[in-house]
Amino acid sequence: MDVAEESALKVLIVEPEESDCLIVRCLLMRSPLSLRLEEADSLEDAIGRIEEQDYDCVLMGASQKDGDVLDFLARDWEGGIARLPVIVLLDQVDDALGGQMLDAGAKDFLAKTQLSYDSLMRSLRHVAHRHSLLVELQSTVADLDETATHDYLTGLHNREGLEHLLLEEATKDPPPDLPPVMMLMNCRGFNQVKESHGHAVAEEVLVHIAECLAGQVREGDVVARFGADDFVLLLPDTSIADAVLLGKAINEMVKETPVVLDSGNVPVTVGISVAQMPDQADNVSQAVDAAYLALSRTTRDSRDHVVVVDAVVNPEPSAGKGVDSWKEQLLGGDQLEVLGQAFLDLATGNKVLVELFIRGPAALNSPQLLFHVARELDILYEVDMMALKSCVQVARGFRPGLRVCMNIFPSTLVRVPQEEILEILKPLLDDRMVFLDVNSQWVTGEPDKLCEAVGFLRRRRINFALDNIGLGRSTLESLLLLNPGGLKTHPSFVQGIAGDASKQRVMRRLLGISKSMGSELVALGLSNEDDVHAVRELGVRFGQGYFLDPPMPVEQPG
Repeated sequence: MDVAEESALKVLIVEPEESDCLIVRCLLMRSPLSLRLEEADSLEDAIGRIEEQDYDCVLMGASQKDGDVLDFLARDWEGGIARLPVIVLLDQVDDALGGQMLDAGAKDFLAKTQLSYDSLMRSLRHVAHRHSLLVELQSTVADLDETATHDYLTGLHNREGLEHLLLEEATKDPPPDLPPVMMLMNCRGFNQVKESHGHAVAEEVLVHIAECLAGQVREGDVVARFGADDFVLLLPDTSIADAVLLGKAINEMVKETPVVLDSGNVPVTVGISVAQMPDQADNVSQAVDAAYLALSRTTRDSRDHVVVVDAVVNPEPSAGKGVDSWKEQLLGGDQLEVLGQAFLDLATGNKVLVELFIRGPAALNSPQLLFHVARELDILYEVDMMALKSCVQVARGFRPGLRVCMNIFPSTLVRVPQEEILEILKPLLDDRMVFLDVNSQWVTGEPDKLCEAVGFLRRRRINFALDNIGLGRSTLESLLLLNPGGLKTHPSFVQGIAGDASKQRVMRRLLGISKSMGSELVALGLSNEDDVHAVRELGVRFGQGYFLDPPMPVEQPG
């Protein structure tokens, strides 16, 4: 196949009426586009072809002799209906039937009685362009999977990678004799190392710990970097006693091998806590959070010892208090703190937008942990609404004209009446641009209601941004549903980009996708000058990260 054939649009015509098929073919042959035309004379023939290969567009007559087109569109296609760009050719003008076709997954419909070269080419170009964008995005997401599950600095698994492997472990058949053991390690005195020796030496310490861990674990064990100076080991089919022995070996190895510098050695120690993973959590993510919260409280106090946590249950705020106490603290609202972090124009260094987000009490000192616990306690909606109201109250104290971005869960957009959300945001709309940031990984279920809510708010001058671009299939669904004005990359795709040609290629592709959609791409997780320079040279205009502007508490006015 030559280059021209590879770049041609591949079109499948599914029209049982020979005369209508001939008309469509003649119109397409006039096209200046490079086309490769194929014909299927029945739905059964079309299904066989589509299951074997992809098409840039399918032109399908609404009347088929061997089946119903609506049933055809509703099939459970591999990769979803998004990969099947169908234009339905109605026998006559029928907007009601055309609407049913669109609801079922068709991308457009045309009436044969009004079919012309111009109308057919306009529809074909639109569908082909949208489909090529989706194909490019699918390819990019596939390339990002490895990056999304690994830490840029140490090469270890990150949280996403750990959860993926834990899910695999939970679905093993037959199940292992023992549930997995989770071990949490915290580098002692890490902040002092950064303050005394600088960021580069602190990173050397983290790499050193990662190498020590990799040298001690067995095949099948999983090592992950979970936070700034936290490491997690997942030990399948392991007893607590064996895990404690491993912890002591790791502890001794880390202490006996300091980081060697020209100016002297940097001693390193770790605190370690061990517990079996809970089996009562509803899903893997909740199980990880429950274990991490229980272990982290113990690890912070364990100095350089190995401590066993007797049981990992629903997280508790302090000894002797249970889940109801967590609910009381979170629903009371006084434990929520608003933080602000700026988006910067990478060319000028100017602050162009402030993102406001929430963190909870000390044990829930990251938004991710806070909202995972809220979901586990079935108060996600209530906490999300309190967070939104708190952020709006803070934003009212900002200077006029400063853009503001606040986070909201898709489930909240679906559940809360649109007018109620609008009423909360109204105080900000007269003198500033407002963005609602939706996490792409939480976009699930009730797409019609979500689209309705987004459309209602967008018509009231509220903009939308999409977070965590590149993490899995949810990104594709989110882009289709929300058509956001801003796309925020996951930090793992940015960190270390200056020295990683594969990440630079991925960023170029994400830039191309964002420009095709008319969206702005924001690079999240910028942690050093080299990465800032790299993404700026690639053409990324906006960035966010601790290096540019660390998140800081923001007081509510009054």
